[in-house]
Amino acid sequence: MSDLLSRLESRIRQAVEKIEEYQLEISELKAQNLGLEKERQEMHDKLALLIDSFEELEAAVDESESSVEITEETKETVEVAGEETGDEVEAIQAESSEDDHQNVDVSHNNSHNSVNSYAASPW
Repeated sequence: MSDLLSRLESRIRQAVEKIEEYQLEISELKAQNLGLEKERQEMHDKLALLIDSFEELEAAVDESESSVEITEETKETVEVAGEETGDEVEAIQAESSEDDHQNVDVSHNNSHNSVNSYAASPW
């Protein structure tokens, strides 16, 4: 019976040692889990900041593109207006030149008519 009790006692000690080993391993795993949870939270925060940065960058790019489009539209409008103004100036100059020629012709004709009238008049 003594032999039976000593084997039982030995098995109980082995079981207690295993339980202590498991408890130590559980403590180590809990510490490791806390470290991993902290690391996961840090990565989550970094990713959130990175996503916010990308969104801000995308918004800035969109705003920049729209202002570039507005600037390009403004340039095109100015160019068209400049071309139209240039065409209008040329047309006005051409009309003015024609008017000058007509005025010269009219005054030449008027002076010529005056001379003819004077010569034809009995006075």
